[in-house]
Amino acid sequence: MSTEKFHFEHKGKDFSIPKFENIPSGVVRRSRKAQNDVDAAFLVLELTLGEDSKEMKALDEKSLTEIGEIIKAWTNGVTMGESSDS
Repeated sequence: MSTEKFHFEHKGKDFSIPKFENIPSGVVRRSRKAQNDVDAAFLVLELTLGEDSKEMKALDEKSLTEIGEIIKAWTNGVTMGESSDS
């Protein structure tokens, strides 16, 4: 996996997660049966980071507006059902 990271801030601390385009295809494949894009995004994050990771805990404390903005920036606006080439 590439060392490039996506960064977000929470309570004055910097957190980093793998860039969306560097997520292994198997993780995305496992999220394909999600009910909607929000469900898929959280499933990909949980599978990539681990549900008990400090990054996931920081994301869990974000408001719905904040998490939506972070996910949109993380995925570069690509919905889970389309490729970045679309």
